Amino acid sequence: MTLIKKNHVILSLKVIFITTSFVFIFSKIDTDKTLEYIKNISPLSFIAAYLLLTFAQVISAFRTRFYFASAGLNFAPKFAVASYFVGMFLNNILPGGIGGDAYKVFLFNKLSGLPKLKSIQLLLSDRASGLFILMLLFFIFAFFSNLMRTLPYPYLLLTAGLIITIPCYFFAVKTLLKEHQETAITASFYSFFVQILGILIVIIIVTSLSETSSITTINSYICLFLASSVLAVLPITIGGVGVRELTLMYGSTFLGLDPELGVAIAIIFFVITFTCSLNGLFFWHRLEKIYK
Repeated sequence: MTLIKKNHVILSLKVIFITTSFVFIFSKIDTDKTLEYIKNISPLSFIAAYLLLTFAQVISAFRTRFYFASAGLNFAPKFAVASYFVGMFLNNILPGGIGGDAYKVFLFNKLSGLPKLKSIQLLLSDRASGLFILMLLFFIFAFFSNLMRTLPYPYLLLTAGLIITIPCYFFAVKTLLKEHQETAITASFYSFFVQILGILIVIIIVTSLSETSSITTINSYICLFLASSVLAVLPITIGGVGVRELTLMYGSTFLGLDPELGVAIAIIFFVITFTCSLNGLFFWHRLEKIYK
């Protein structure tokens, strides 16, 4: 099978997965109620969430720049931000969630001569740092969510998860990614601020759609959002579409929350993400000029 045919097959499978997911989701929930939630998002809340997400992507770009600087390749800040937005845009329109990363590997090799395998290693480290903080924040917020009422032995399980995550990450950093622990620790500060901004976006969306949500309810939706963000990294869809919605629908039901609100949160977040990724169009054909 040629590469082009293989990509077509992969894309077809992604589209089938997304279509099937939404058909299934809307057969299980009240579609009218979900659409009503989506229509209730205020323009001010949408703009605020968009600006926060844009700022989060800029911080992510500087985290990527930090990783490549650790390998001796120093990008100008403008190029780091521009290439990150281009990668983000490609991740939302190409099969899987790695299209943008593959493009950046090719671009960095072309512009700087950096070996492709080294770029792949650094981009994997970049993603792993984000996932590490996502997991930590999930366990922390879980202590103040409905998981405390639905999980058996919640304190034991959540504490164990929190404790195990840290050595597992640094073990992977040292043995699999061949990364210095000092580099991983510094990158974690970037990742922390990125994920905190993501949590603020969820808070804005939830409070805009449902003014009666308690702090525990908001924390529960934050946990589900963090869990869906981890699952959305898997290359089984385009831009995480379908995975987030399924996670928030089933998670909301499991935690005794409103599944329609959960699905609405996932859809609105994707719309904001896709809108933000369109910034990549402004840089796509100018990356080489910006680099030089």
